[in-house]
Amino acid sequence: MKLRRFTDAGVAKTRAFLAAVKETNNVDSVTLDGQPFTRAALLSSPAYSEAIPALADLNPENGLCLSATYDAAFDRHLISFDEHYRLVVSKEIKDHYTDAAARSYFLDREGQTMSLPVKFLPSQLLLEKHRELMEV
Repeated sequence: MKLRRFTDAGVAKTRAFLAAVKETNNVDSVTLDGQPFTRAALLSSPAYSEAIPALADLNPENGLCLSATYDAAFDRHLISFDEHYRLVVSKEIKDHYTDAAARSYFLDREGQTMSLPVKFLPSQLLLEKHRELMEV
């Protein structure tokens, strides 16, 4: 759950997939805006299974805008966010990282709510799955 950089291969797969959706459904354009037609078109496309990894990168609910420090900690399941988008710090950080940097970056900020986007809140389901992999 982070903002991802698109690789050339990922962009190429996504473009090929969207072209296949347009051709299969005989439409001029395809958007990923959550409209029912778009979802049906995406799921019915024969190219869907090949593009799943690339499309995961396009899901705006599967992205958090985190600094490099928090991004690395999130990827390693050292931090997460609860159902109210408050910072949750892992047991590992609490038990093993007690220096001033860990305290100021993580421990002193536990429970603080992240700045939320106006549109496309981070997915609660994906955050829940992320928290399940973290020892609290």
